[in-house]
Amino acid sequence: MYVAGYRVLVWRIADEVRAVAGYRITENLIHGRFLYVDDLVVCPEHRGQKLGSRLLTELSEIGRQALCTRLVLDTAATNLAAQRFYHREGLLPAIVGFVKAL
Repeated sequence: MYVAGYRVLVWRIADEVRAVAGYRITENLIHGRFLYVDDLVVCPEHRGQKLGSRLLTELSEIGRQALCTRLVLDTAATNLAAQRFYHREGLLPAIVGFVKAL
């Protein structure tokens, strides 16, 4: 996945990984140049500590610095908790995925 541009952003305290985001910069006709979040995971015991929010903030900054116009991610239609979280973070439902203007 590294060859395709996949990168990993890790939130850790000391040597303990608490949250991870996998992302890549890409481009298509719908979104133009954008940062796509493939994976966003917070360890269950650390949820509610704003780690996912902090990762999204950092991902947004990475996207801006890379001249992206959007942050885009998808989640399962059945993952209602994630959908509520993304709505709270300012991502908007678009087609099947979520989009945040940068």
